[in-house]
Amino acid sequence: FTPEPWQVEGQSEGAADVRAAATAVEVSQAKLTVSNLRVTGVGWSITEPRVEIAGDLAWNGANGELLSRTAQLVSSSMSVATQDVRLRSDGQSPAQLNGAAAFRADLSRIASWKISATQPPPYQARGMVSGNVRFAQQADRITGELNATGESLSLAQRATSGANQAAYQTIWQEPQVAVRGTTHYDTSIDRLSFEQLQVQSNTLQAAANGEINRLTTTADTKAAGTINYDLAQITPLLQPYVGDGIQLVGRETAQFQLAGSFADPAAHWSRTVQAKFEAPWSSANVYGLPVGSGRIAGELGNGLVR
Repeated sequence: FTPEPWQVEGQSEGAADVRAAATAVEVSQAKLTVSNLRVTGVGWSITEPRVEIAGDLAWNGANGELLSRTAQLVSSSMSVATQDVRLRSDGQSPAQLNGAAAFRADLSRIASWKISATQPPPYQARGMVSGNVRFAQQADRITGELNATGESLSLAQRATSGANQAAYQTIWQEPQVAVRGTTHYDTSIDRLSFEQLQVQSNTLQAAANGEINRLTTTADTKAAGTINYDLAQITPLLQPYVGDGIQLVGRETAQFQLAGSFADPAAHWSRTVQAKFEAPWSSANVYGLPVGSGRIAGELGNGLVR
């Protein structure tokens, strides 16, 4: 029953207590265990030695309500727990959905799911991300409140020249990053909008507003915001574009805007996204030449940074 070109392999074992009546069904102490799970297809290869799913579910036909008091999914890569998830639909008024969920994910394990048949990935992400989200739906609109924390985060870049091109060099790391904000998803037009999305870490503090149209297809994005940053820590991220002879210093505030498609099947996102930013600095060193305060303005478009 797996849709092409996906393939699913593994051994499963499940059990549950089920009570059924004419207008009600209750499932309790449900548990499904999958061993040696392997899911492959379309550039993905998900391998998990063990996945456990547990929870309860109740359906009330009299008022059209579906309720799960608790549910859990646990694997070596991620875990998700939900509480009081309630869906009510009587067939006449708009459906209502609400509940809460907590999650935890290992970025390096999840990143390993995405594979390339020709070359290793240009970047490697590491760290743990955990958090919680509350959501509620009225008609076609789902509102979610997100609070998440990343711990021991790092990003490494693969060497593109030299003898050992398989080596990775850490270009960014943070002991902790906090993210919070409110999102709205309109199912009728496949649009996700976010308000006062805030990111805080030792390196930067950012705030942004925006929206993503056609979220499940081309992900047409429009966003704007500000970033308060420490240039001494961000400079390594810029080296692939400006070289390693430029060092910037200062804690300043930058403004940015971006618009474009991140999932256009016809082109890489770097050619479909247009971005602008303005970032001041306190001082700089350009290939050994001291430079005073200034401002850098850049644009991304057609795969080029100008």
